[in-house]
Formats: sequence, C-alpha cells, structure tokens
Amino acid sequence: MLCLFPILAICIIVGFLPKSVPNYYVVPAIAFGLAIQNASFSKIEGMGYNNAFTTGNLKKSVVAWSAFFFGEDKSKHTAAVNYMMLTISFAIGAIISALLQKVFILKTIWIAVIFLTIINLIYIAALKRNKKLNFEK
Repeated sequence: MLCLFPILAICIIVGFLPKSVPNYYVVPAIAFGLAIQNASFSKIEGMGYNNAFTTGNLKKSVVAWSAFFFGEDKSKHTAAVNYMMLTISFAIGAIISALLQKVFILKTIWIAVIFLTIINLIYIAALKRNKKLNFEK
C-alpha cells in the first residue's frame, strides 16, 4: 500500500527543483522510486509485466499475438490484449507528458503525482472492498 509513497515523494520534490540541478542527481532518485514500484506491481491478471518501461511488454505482446494468430493458441488472446494495452498506454502517457512539458516544464511531473495518487486511492479502496486490506489493527 505504501509502495508508491517513495516515487510520489520523489516526484513532488523533483517538481520543486530548479532547472539548474543536473540530471545525475535526479535520475538515481527516480530510478530508486521506480524500482520499488516495479518490484511491488509485477503482475497483471497473473502475467508478469513491467510498469517502469515498456520494451518487455511490447515483446510479450508480439509473442502472444503471434501464438494467437499463427500458432492458433486461442488462450494467448488475453495476454496479447493486456500487453498491447500496457504498451499503448505507456506510449500515450509518454506523448502526453512530452506535450505537457512544453507548457509546465519541470512541474509536469506533478501531473504524474496526481494520477499515481488517484490510482493508489482506487487500489486501496479495491483492496479494502475485497477485504484484502485490514485497516483495523
């Protein structure tokens, strides 16, 4: 539940940094936060995936689509669609972020914080609703 806190905190701090701060100070902090996020969320519908970069997801999508169409393995359809949606979502997010960065510059990272916070709250609510999270200790 708290696994997104480090990347949220890092992104908030990065948004306050002046442009003069070199990337070699910023990138390791973001990489650390993404490593925690990546280790915490590594499966979707029982299938391994990566949420910090998309090359592995793209490969898995192509392999699953190939097995579905050419190997006639109909069970690969769900995997193919899931990995394709992950890859498309990543690309759309990258494009939108690049466009917003022209307007908001370094503050664009705060938009990611807003989305991650909303997603985390939805995730907590889903866990609580499914009784996989106990707040009363």
